[in-house]
Amino acid sequence: MMFLIILFVVVVGGCWKIGKAAGNSMFPDERPSSYVDKSTTIVHHHHHHYHDNRSVHVDGKQFKDLKK
Repeated sequence: MMFLIILFVVVVGGCWKIGKAAGNSMFPDERPSSYVDKSTTIVHHHHHHYHDNRSVHVDGKQFKDLKK
C-alpha cells in the first residue's frame, strides 16, 4: 500500500513538472526582469467620514438680529 502512495506522489509530481516545463516553453514569460507584481500587495487605505447632525434653532427675532 505504501508503494502505491509513493508511486502516486511521484507520478503526480512528475506530470506536474513536465506540464509546467511544456507550458513555459510554449508561453515564455515576457515580463522584464525588474517587474514587480503589485497585484498581491494589499494596501489598506481607509477614509473615515464622520457626520455630525448639529442644527441651530433660531426664532424670528433672533433671525432678524443675525442678518445685521
